[in-house]
Amino acid sequence: TERGEEYCAAMEWMCREVKAMDIPLELNFLGLVEGRAYPCHDFWEIAGRVGNKVIFGCDAHDVDAVANDHTIDVANEWVARYGLQVVDRVILHRPTV
Repeated sequence: TERGEEYCAAMEWMCREVKAMDIPLELNFLGLVEGRAYPCHDFWEIAGRVGNKVIFGCDAHDVDAVANDHTIDVANEWVARYGLQVVDRVILHRPTV
């Protein structure tokens, strides 16, 4: 990958940990729309291989970044490319100490 072995090892560890806690990862619409450094293909390849769930998210700066068919289509292309499972809600739990 472009990110290197250390990056991939750290992201795989994180993906496994959040999967074990049943926490979905956010696929950010603003990053997709504006072509930012996120979402990162290397990261989502790892998340897909680990089997992480994903939830769509956005930065609330601009409703057009969220409420349009193009953004949703692009997000669904990422989901299909990396074999991700989309969830539509997150159940919050009180942290245990």
